[in-house]
Amino acid sequence: MRLETLKGIGEKRKQTLEDAGITTVDDLLFYFPRRYDKRRISTLDTAQDSPQAHYVEGVVMERPNIHFIKRNLSRLTFRAMFEDVELNVAVFNQHYLKRTLYTGARIVALGDFSTSKRSVTARKVFLKERFQEGMLPVYNIEGFSDRSFQNIVLQALKEREEPFFEAIPREIRRKRRLINVEELLEKAHAPKNEDDIEAVRQRLAYEEFFTYQLKVHTSKHFHRKDAGEGKIYDESRVMRFIRSLPFSLTTSQKEALDTILEEVGNAHAMRRMLQGDTGSGKTIVALIAAYATYTAGRSSAFMAPTSALAHQHYETFQSLLEGEDVPVYLLTGSATSDYRRRAGEAVENGVPAIYVGTQALLSSKLIHAEFGLVVTDEQHRFGVAERAGLKERGRRADVLYLSATPIPRTFAMTLFGDMDVSAIEKKVADDQVKTEVKQVSEGVREEIERTLSEGLSVFLIAPSIEDSEYAKGVESLYEHAKDTFKSINVGMLHGRMKEEDKSEVMEAFKNGDIRLLVATTVVEVGIDIEHAALMVVHHAERLGLSQLHQLRGRVGRGRYMGKCVFLYDGDETVRERLLALKKSDDGFALSEMDLKQRGAGDLLGTLQSGRRRFAYISFNHDLSFLKRIRDDASALVERYYEHGAAGLAPLFKRLGKALEEGGRFLRQ
Repeated sequence: MRLETLKGIGEKRKQTLEDAGITTVDDLLFYFPRRYDKRRISTLDTAQDSPQAHYVEGVVMERPNIHFIKRNLSRLTFRAMFEDVELNVAVFNQHYLKRTLYTGARIVALGDFSTSKRSVTARKVFLKERFQEGMLPVYNIEGFSDRSFQNIVLQALKEREEPFFEAIPREIRRKRRLINVEELLEKAHAPKNEDDIEAVRQRLAYEEFFTYQLKVHTSKHFHRKDAGEGKIYDESRVMRFIRSLPFSLTTSQKEALDTILEEVGNAHAMRRMLQGDTGSGKTIVALIAAYATYTAGRSSAFMAPTSALAHQHYETFQSLLEGEDVPVYLLTGSATSDYRRRAGEAVENGVPAIYVGTQALLSSKLIHAEFGLVVTDEQHRFGVAERAGLKERGRRADVLYLSATPIPRTFAMTLFGDMDVSAIEKKVADDQVKTEVKQVSEGVREEIERTLSEGLSVFLIAPSIEDSEYAKGVESLYEHAKDTFKSINVGMLHGRMKEEDKSEVMEAFKNGDIRLLVATTVVEVGIDIEHAALMVVHHAERLGLSQLHQLRGRVGRGRYMGKCVFLYDGDETVRERLLALKKSDDGFALSEMDLKQRGAGDLLGTLQSGRRRFAYISFNHDLSFLKRIRDDASALVERYYEHGAAGLAPLFKRLGKALEEGGRFLRQ
């Protein structure tokens, strides 16, 4: 079945659908509503003076009048009887109603009702005969009304004859009380009540995390079969290098390093996540592991999420390795062809080295070295395919993932069940950041001006790129900052910017050309700005404690004391939650609070701040829900790979294809 065979889709509408990413009938069926308009007729008593709009039935008492206020604004007015009360109705930019409304017509008005003012400001007015109660899906597809798009989807669902692919086997659906795909589509596009919508949410959330866990446990299965190669590193050189460092390792760093070096030296390929707060010293532990790998005659790769961070790591490595005669190469998108050629010659000559870079490490043709160690910094900011692609560059390489997001161990093992987890639980230095919690209305302009006057720099953080009903976005905050602080350079940074533009802004901020940086949480992990002394986070209540803790780690990184001000809009409960940041600088303790107070969503949100992985899992889904999904996926992988359950072959064939393409096979 093709799109154009459906009633109501001509060439123009087909093109409109294709522009929205809908090119097949299955794309159409799996294009889920953005929300639902709950159409229920209320009584006038319920609707009057309510903060929400309500649907109320009435009768038109006179034909409407229309007034054109200006070119693109019209106001239609008429009197109508709602129950036993006559009200003046006003509705804007719906002048076509003048042709359809008549005296005596029964209507349903959606609006704000005030019997004291004898008025209704209506958002929509329907003839009663055309009004349908229930749950109307809202799709927001240009060129289609929601009702017409729904009718086309339901037509396609009725006429589609091929069976649907099921990602969740029948026995699991029964055990977990999940609807099948056909029921999912029926309830998603034509729900009868709230229970139908909740069944859809549960199925989508379960399938999303289930398919992710299938990938995790499939990867774990093959990793166990990967024998690896023990690397005979020079322990005396490694110890000498550690003693030469301009600082001493903490006890927690030493414990993590001992575990990692033991795995580097044995025959089983390492796959480990090293987590810890910003400033806990994860990078130096990874560098020592790379140095040990170098003494064993093997190269290492160190992949960072941004070119700015890659540059910082490169400079740090060059400085700390001075006198050790270890080649260190920086490979980002801006690397010159001559530089790439020289790095390539080192590879061809079999010279072990340390390669630092971004995704350019994946695309660079010169990198065909068989890595002994692959380190991925801020691993959650890379997709599964990117991490796997770098690992494949090595022959049974040891893999070390670094994460500055402290995650409770039970949660980490659920989310990252294919790897071992180590933690550096203590920071290298004493805390250099003072924390304050204030109402949004209190303002911090004087604080910002004082910091700037001292020659220091400031971060202003917004919770989103665009404005919402809850908070100003980064773009609005940027414009306001430029108008307010006219004498200094103001920069803007957010996730939709091109990588080269982000790097340019961060470099300008680092060298002082930009003194005030307005950004989203994209800066929660970034380069060290020694002169950044103040961070102001607007609407901190919109973010989790773990994410806020990561953000404040951006200031107080040099010789200057840092200060972080969390501005919030809310009641005493909100304030009490944020005050936990004043009482504790322990990222693991704060992440535990997030998990207890708000469920898994805050941690998932923090982990996905670079690339959104989960669309349907939210803070309403607790850890026990995720554990059940993990256990189901783990058992299924074991049945297929260990016991050869033939009936699961189609599922794992589809899974393998999704892994190869680096995508998901859950349609959205």
